[in-house]
Amino acid sequence: MSAPSFRLSMPTQILFPLLATLLFLNAAQAQEHEKSVNAPAPVSLTKEERAWLNKHKKIKIAYDGELPPYSFADKSGNIKGVAVEIVSLLAQRLGIQFETYPHVAWSKVYKDAVTTDKVDVVATMVNRPERLIWFNFTKPYINKTLVVVVRSDNKEISARSDINGKKVALFKDYKYINRVLKEFPKIKPVFVNSLTDGLQAVSKGKSEAAVIFSGAGYFLKNDPKYADLKIAAFYDYNIFNESMAVRKDWPLLATILQKGLDSISEEEKQNIFDKWVPPLPEADIKTAAAKTDQPIYHAQDEEIEPVTEKPAIPQHLLIKAAAAVTSALILLGLWTYALRRPGNRKNNRYHNLDTDNS
Repeated sequence: MSAPSFRLSMPTQILFPLLATLLFLNAAQAQEHEKSVNAPAPVSLTKEERAWLNKHKKIKIAYDGELPPYSFADKSGNIKGVAVEIVSLLAQRLGIQFETYPHVAWSKVYKDAVTTDKVDVVATMVNRPERLIWFNFTKPYINKTLVVVVRSDNKEISARSDINGKKVALFKDYKYINRVLKEFPKIKPVFVNSLTDGLQAVSKGKSEAAVIFSGAGYFLKNDPKYADLKIAAFYDYNIFNESMAVRKDWPLLATILQKGLDSISEEEKQNIFDKWVPPLPEADIKTAAAKTDQPIYHAQDEEIEPVTEKPAIPQHLLIKAAAAVTSALILLGLWTYALRRPGNRKNNRYHNLDTDNS
């Protein structure tokens, strides 16, 4: 028994490939549009800036290794966190080769950046007037909020003012502790070296609370060791905004880095922050804000994922897509007309007979 044979009429043989080609081109055009929407913004550097980068092949960058999840050293000594991923994007877009400074203790990093040429850039530093003598700063790219962390069973501390008279863990060598001690002079400070040390102090009962950065939420969410802790209140909102600090005699590098930071889209930033700094549920933010004796800020001031609108499809692409669809419909109509011609009906009957007579 012979296999069924299918024959396409001449108009069909011509029209079908044309239709397939149009559909392929339309799909390719849509793909190109998607690429253009998601492509990073180009970094436009002047000839002077390009020449400077060509002259300085390696840039020595230092990280605060005790500031998780913004930057911290893992068990293997590798630096990770928000700042590291931002710097990685800058390296790709600017063609910079960053060389990581081996020391990660903040006091050592800061001292060497001020007194030596061993550090060209500090990845995270708050821009203060007294530091302008030694550094040029980019605009802030990391916003940090201070929170009060307590044990989950703590009923005494539910607002920032409740920490007065209590044992409170504070970051040693960080500027904010002066303000906390001034505002609440009856605090019994327990000085710690890192955010995780502060969390452990509360968990083990060495302190009743810790005033630390909201990045602690990363550990409260991901590390079972801190399952017994909670954020009881906000201490202050987005007051510690971290910039990149560049050595004073390299102002052009600060300008270049700023252009690189400006090229990072809000979606890219949010993806990085969502990975390392889990946003608190809005209900928790409102509850904690209600318990603090500071002015209540709007939700958009907090680390909540913003709603990002996708850019509209350009009009010229819509016109082209409509033209492609119209062309496809016309070709389909011609195809149908060609099949309905008497000669083609005869061929169709023959093909059907051929098929049925197998």
